[in-house]
Amino acid sequence: MSAKQIEVAGFTIDLTKPLQGFVGGGLAAFPARAAKGEASLGFAVRCRAHHPPRIRVMGRLPEPDVIPNLLMPIGQGTAPAGEEAPSRFLIYPLPPGPPLMTPGERRSPLGETDLIQNVAKPVARTLAALADFGITHRGVRPDNLFRGTNGGPVTLGEAFALPPGFAQPAAFEPASMAMCTPAGRGEGSIEDDLYALGVTLLALATGQWPLAGLDERAGLKLRLERGSLAALVGNARLPASLATMLRGLLAEDPAYRPNLDEIASWPGGARARPQTARPVRKATRPFDFAGEPILDARSLAFAMASRWQEGVRAIRSPALLAWLDRALGDQGLVNRVGEIVSADPIAGEAEGDLMLSRTLSAIDPAGPLWWRGVAMMPDGLGAMLAEAHAAPAPSAERQRDLADMIEAQAISRWANEHPERADMIDLDKLGRAARAQSRARVLGAGRERLLYQLNPGLPCLSPLVRKAGVTTLPELLAALETAAAASPPGGGAQSPIDRHIAGFVAASMEGQLDTLLATAGDMGRPDEAGLASVAVFARLQRLQRGLKLPALAKWVAALAAPAVETWHNKTLRETIGKRLPEAAASGDFALLLEVLDDQFARAEDRGGFAEAAATFARAAAAGIALRAEAPLRQAEAARVGGLSAQAVALCLLGGTVLLLAGS
Repeated sequence: MSAKQIEVAGFTIDLTKPLQGFVGGGLAAFPARAAKGEASLGFAVRCRAHHPPRIRVMGRLPEPDVIPNLLMPIGQGTAPAGEEAPSRFLIYPLPPGPPLMTPGERRSPLGETDLIQNVAKPVARTLAALADFGITHRGVRPDNLFRGTNGGPVTLGEAFALPPGFAQPAAFEPASMAMCTPAGRGEGSIEDDLYALGVTLLALATGQWPLAGLDERAGLKLRLERGSLAALVGNARLPASLATMLRGLLAEDPAYRPNLDEIASWPGGARARPQTARPVRKATRPFDFAGEPILDARSLAFAMASRWQEGVRAIRSPALLAWLDRALGDQGLVNRVGEIVSADPIAGEAEGDLMLSRTLSAIDPAGPLWWRGVAMMPDGLGAMLAEAHAAPAPSAERQRDLADMIEAQAISRWANEHPERADMIDLDKLGRAARAQSRARVLGAGRERLLYQLNPGLPCLSPLVRKAGVTTLPELLAALETAAAASPPGGGAQSPIDRHIAGFVAASMEGQLDTLLATAGDMGRPDEAGLASVAVFARLQRLQRGLKLPALAKWVAALAAPAVETWHNKTLRETIGKRLPEAAASGDFALLLEVLDDQFARAEDRGGFAEAAATFARAAAAGIALRAEAPLRQAEAARVGGLSAQAVALCLLGGTVLLLAGS
């Protein structure tokens, strides 16, 4: 198959004919057809590594025909696309027709009955069905609703090829998420999907995109100052029942948005919610921030977050507390901000950043987590890390900012400012676990492990395999074998288990190899590190029966050579040294591990060494004892020698006397 025709998950994708209008977020789509059997038609979406698809969410999806009026993936996989690294493709069936409204388009408004029966109710049913599986859509907008030329209920389009909410125009997101960088908007809730449905109904009822002509910042500023309902609806004249429903769907407080039963029974079930349209609380006089007069708390938080360093200076000024007290008249907010500003500072350069981040959460409780001018929802951390690390041109500054945010526990502190959230405890745990993992320095842990844990399916970013687009352990082994056969870095002196590969393996194996990976990274014990590296690959290879890796085994065997010297028996050492190249050439890491560290032979070697050591110890002890007794023996010998000499002398003397007497 040519590079222009690739096969993924049983579908043939034609890369020569890009499609328009099927997917948002700047992703490319191409025609797809079944490679065998029926020539069923569909389209394939090419994903981006640095904006990862919702792999975990797709794992919870039911069969495609279980949820009506929704385009669901019918296949996925990775494949090379031209000369670039392999990409992940998601395969979808074709939608029933064109989108209801393209971005920026002006068209004839849809009638109220059509909006109710063919847009609101089918979309609400789809959202309810997704909610049963714990899934949000996060892509409800006019250009992502499709239907045939004969009319009828709409089909809700693609929602899984990008981080949640990434492709949404800011106007279709609640203000808190509209402030976020697109990658960091988070999974959200069904209430966020209902908000997007409200904006969609408004666009279709008026025939134009809301806030047309305003850039995203200006539109967001208007929504903060006037409230979403007033800012989005403007002077549009709407049917009474639709206006009532929009008043609920566009409520600032998610708790006031209508439930799915109300939408199902609309228009009869649409209840008036006057409290959702309460005006934004205004101060009696403006707060002058960087030359901009501000009259409400949310606008102030947004302005300070957008001009971060000036915001850090502002919260340290008594003027802020004075304005909150005297102009805004919010004593509770004055007390909370005062507590944050007077709290014990944290160590390091992030002190002012954390103080401002916490202050912004207090001033705008409905707002996102801000850090150095960038906003995110805490559960968007994974996608933010992927964007910072996996982009074609990775941002070192963004990586550092995220690392500092994690170290300062900004996520946990944000969660603690929102005790009313159902997921507060989970977010607090996320923040603590992220810092603990980020601080770890052993191989197989640290920031790399965190990156892959939060982004399943993310290609391994190790320089050894990055061009191969590795997303699974079998692909990792194959890519390392290719790298080993080509030219191992440093002539093979560098370990094939770098920090990214270790983090990728650790996350994929869910911690099963943590001890081995940590040992493999201990360069102070090269013999243990080499054996651990062999053991890691033996475990991975065992999962892929029949896979031989001779080049990689040769590379790792050279690094494990110091382990040969740990054998005590000289004959065994020589035998193992001779068997090592043969075992490596087999490409079987289990055999290589057996040669280097056969447990039975190792036990015998240790036993023999222990016996020899004991014998040596006994001999050494005997020698020491002899040396210790030498002075005593010498003294005794001298004493006995003296006595003997005396006896001999007496005998001689006696003999002499007898001789003299006889004469």
